[in-house]
Amino acid sequence: MKAPKAWAVTRGEGVIVAVVDTGVDASHPALANNIALNEAEKNGRAGVDVDGNGYVDDVTGWDFFSKDSNPDDNEGHGSHVAGTRRATLLLKTFLRRTRCQDPCRKTHNNRGASREDAVVKGILYAADRGAKVSNCSRGGAPEAPDYSAVLFDAIKHAGEKGALLVAAAGNDGSNNDRKPSYPSNYQLENVMAVASTTSRDGLSSYSNFGSASVHVAAPGSSVVSAPAGGGYVTQSGTSMATPHAAGAAALVFAKLGSTATPEQVRAVLIQNAEALSSLSGRVKSGFVSLDFLAE
Repeated sequence: MKAPKAWAVTRGEGVIVAVVDTGVDASHPALANNIALNEAEKNGRAGVDVDGNGYVDDVTGWDFFSKDSNPDDNEGHGSHVAGTRRATLLLKTFLRRTRCQDPCRKTHNNRGASREDAVVKGILYAADRGAKVSNCSRGGAPEAPDYSAVLFDAIKHAGEKGALLVAAAGNDGSNNDRKPSYPSNYQLENVMAVASTTSRDGLSSYSNFGSASVHVAAPGSSVVSAPAGGGYVTQSGTSMATPHAAGAAALVFAKLGSTATPEQVRAVLIQNAEALSSLSGRVKSGFVSLDFLAE
């Protein structure tokens, strides 16, 4: 992705990136320093909704599935995604390269399952906390099996608040132009769908695709990142490709400044994607590339 060239210009300072997932292990050494705290609740009285947002003691965030103030990850998927987003290009020596922050919100349980209301509330919470990017590496049943006007409206609202939803295209190896996969298929200007590539720049065999509905591709096969509980593990999926693109979006937001819109950031990433023969006719543009930020 040529991220080192981009890091010479920006490391995402001041950009909040939300990970709508199974939570985040805030104690993991690769993640601990980048958790966005709710200062009002942190400095306020326990048991009181100090900032009046409807969530009591949401210092590090909220668990929208269990409906409490403990968004810790006890499944691992969300932490792996957050680690990749933070590193943008995940190499162990680069884990502290980006300076985006992440308010924890847990929308899925310890089996990775969720409900539509939990995902909707998680997206709204992130947008209201000022997130510029929401990473959604989860999709399909049970929380998003089909088109939902409620989820559509939540994502649209996030866009109106200035947030880009970066969504996994899905792992069925199917064409999203013919068979939509939600939430990546919502036709909104603030949604960017992401396919997965291998280390040899080919489309991953499991990755969904779509020349009209999937906007970009990013590394998703055999990605090393931080699981819950410490250490590092390798995982594959469009779930792993999505935070690479979300991290790239955060860098673009930081570069363009406070007036940047999600539509502009998505357009910039699409326009500057690297054309690959393996992705021709499979995604709208190509492989996410960040070298243009250094120009």
